[in-house]
Amino acid sequence: MCGFSNAEGRVVVRRTTSILISLAMLGVAGFFGCGSYVVALDRKYSSDGEFWAELTVSRSTAVAGGDWYWVTLGRTHPTWRDKLVRNQSVEVCSLEGPGKLSASWASPRKVQVVCARCRSRSFFPVSKEWEGVSIEFVFKDSGE
Repeated sequence: MCGFSNAEGRVVVRRTTSILISLAMLGVAGFFGCGSYVVALDRKYSSDGEFWAELTVSRSTAVAGGDWYWVTLGRTHPTWRDKLVRNQSVEVCSLEGPGKLSASWASPRKVQVVCARCRSRSFFPVSKEWEGVSIEFVFKDSGE
């Protein structure tokens, strides 16, 4: 143990040592599942292949409060200008609670996001249009 003995012969732990031990414990706890991780569940392309819609989930432990889903819309082949101004994709909506999200293409310029068994307080639409693609939100079996 890092430290030094005082006049009575007791080992006194330095403050920096206790901070390092605390940080190490947090790191180990994070390694063993005390956190979250992101998984892309599904990616669908428009019929002309120019755009994609992706369903993603952030899997969280009970400490963090559960899973968080969102749909992202993006260009399959962004231009150099899109990359420069960070306009390659946009978050369309998110679901922070019970329910199920899915996305499908109704046409090359229209994506439909279905929120089944969602609570209105847990669903957050962000955009209804992006780069000429319209976004339609459909609710099935929704409740409060």
